[in-house]
Amino acid sequence: MQPNHSEQGILVVDDDRLVRMYAHGVLQQNGHPCTLANNAEEAIEELSTQSFALVITDVMMPGRSGIELIKFIKANHPDVATIMMTGLDEQRIACAAIALGVYSYLVKPFEPNELVVNVRNCIRHQRMKRELANDKMRLEAEVRQKTNAIRKEAEKSNLARQKAEHISHTLEVQAAQLRRANKALTSEINERQEAEKERDKLNSRLIEVSRQVGMAEMATGVLHNVGNALNSVNVSITCMSEKLRHSKVHRLIQVSQMIQENADDLGHFLSSDDRGKHLPAFMSELATLMQRETDFLRSEIEGVGRHVEHIKEIVAAQQSFGSRLCIRRNVEPTDMVEQALSISSSKITRHEINVIREYCDNLPAISIDQHKVVQVLVNLISNAIDAVKHIPTKKVTIRVSREEDNRIQFCVSDTGLGIAADDMPQLFQHGFTTKDDGHGFGLHNSAIVAQSLGGSLSAASDGPGHGASFRLLIPIICPQVNNVEHTECLN
Repeated sequence: MQPNHSEQGILVVDDDRLVRMYAHGVLQQNGHPCTLANNAEEAIEELSTQSFALVITDVMMPGRSGIELIKFIKANHPDVATIMMTGLDEQRIACAAIALGVYSYLVKPFEPNELVVNVRNCIRHQRMKRELANDKMRLEAEVRQKTNAIRKEAEKSNLARQKAEHISHTLEVQAAQLRRANKALTSEINERQEAEKERDKLNSRLIEVSRQVGMAEMATGVLHNVGNALNSVNVSITCMSEKLRHSKVHRLIQVSQMIQENADDLGHFLSSDDRGKHLPAFMSELATLMQRETDFLRSEIEGVGRHVEHIKEIVAAQQSFGSRLCIRRNVEPTDMVEQALSISSSKITRHEINVIREYCDNLPAISIDQHKVVQVLVNLISNAIDAVKHIPTKKVTIRVSREEDNRIQFCVSDTGLGIAADDMPQLFQHGFTTKDDGHGFGLHNSAIVAQSLGGSLSAASDGPGHGASFRLLIPIICPQVNNVEHTECLN
């Protein structure tokens, strides 16, 4: 008999003791009981003696690999969720993990918050799956029970009608049958009224289940948008690390040592020694290089700050959904485009993208939840960059104009790979993607956000190799969102 399932128990499997202890400390600190295993064999032994909600395993280990361990867990412990971690960020490993049903994929080294967020979301995801499965089984059983009851009542009703027709030849028998039929009909009406009440209860339950599914879809969209911002942060940090690795600071130390060595007769050294003669010009050039390094690092740090602010806005959006609070501001359309371009600046610079701005004059301000529009624009710009980054003509055009029906149009066009006609109908469906490393969350979530703002999101393409255009239409005055209890309007 299997032991009782615990949502808090986590098993960490890694042959690297430092990784195990690091994960153990982070999880324990955040209230998750944690058990450690050195390899797959130890993990299998632990799984046979106690229950776990989640197993976090490394890919490459002595003996059985992490992939083999996950296959064993899926075959023998299907209720246990899995997260894979590896030091190699390879698409082949990620695809194999996803095919096995792994919830997420961590690349070492990872931040404590990244581990905690993945663990919490995985446990919440497993719990919601179990609750949905239990609700479905319970609802199906209730529907079958009510169906059988209604069928029996229908059979009884048919029998009553046959008896009434059979004794209708005589007035005396007919009167008796009418009284019985009246009594039967009254009973049937009461029972049907009870059945109506039960049906209303079932409908309420179905609505609640639908709401929970919507919450799960919203969380998926948030994770996708945060992932985009974190990718940009990672690029900026990599660029800063590379710049610091090749810094010229060590040359300044060499100059300082040279001056100290000749401090007793510095004037003679600077005027007569070959090295001293070149020292002023060299220091001037070194100062210029170091100023460039400082400007570059300052720019990257500011970019990281913008990305972090964007992540905070995404999290704030999720919190506003939970509290039913819609924050609206009067904002210029072009300011939102520039904010989205600023967030995407690292990716634009890295791939040498030519961004063309085409803004109409005298555009009115929009009363809207600003970060939602920026979130959609960031996703569209990121997709456009991905479409052109491997071709010679790396051009992305952003147009902002006012339509005749009092709506603002944001159009993001590229000269990239284009979209096949067969893919257009399912372009905004959840899970559909044409990218090898895509998840199918971005466009689906963007379309939902556009609808929530009273607008729409559409796409157009002349086919593969002819680029694509995405058209976001937003009303100048955003309508109230349904079921919103409070709205804060800021000028």
